[in-house]
Amino acid sequence: MTLEAKTQMAIFWDVENVSDESSTHKAMTEKIRQSGHVVKAYAFADWDPRRHMAEELYTLGYDLIHIPDSRDNASDYKMASYILDHLMHYPETTRYFMITGDGDFKLLAGSLKERGTGKCGPPRSLP
Repeated sequence: MTLEAKTQMAIFWDVENVSDESSTHKAMTEKIRQSGHVVKAYAFADWDPRRHMAEELYTLGYDLIHIPDSRDNASDYKMASYILDHLMHYPETTRYFMITGDGDFKLLAGSLKERGTGKCGPPRSLP
């Protein structure tokens, strides 16, 4: 299968609400990549206390979005805005993976699923 024929995917990872284990990062990323071509991969968190994790995710190809704001849901708002921006600027993306344990993304996940592009959940349920 050529890259052009593969599913075009984007990954949005809410790191602050999902596992901090290195083996989880690698296994989940590999499992998602087996489903198609990853156009963009983002990981959202306050990276100051997560330096080692940031290095691992960067090595796996994630763009690290630093959210130093301690207000509730600051990272969630930023992730939602990136998803909406990606929807507008990358119409070739046919599948969106939201890795989060946060229920705040239910409406957005539902909208993506209605479009036939969404997949959301904790690591065990992906892809």
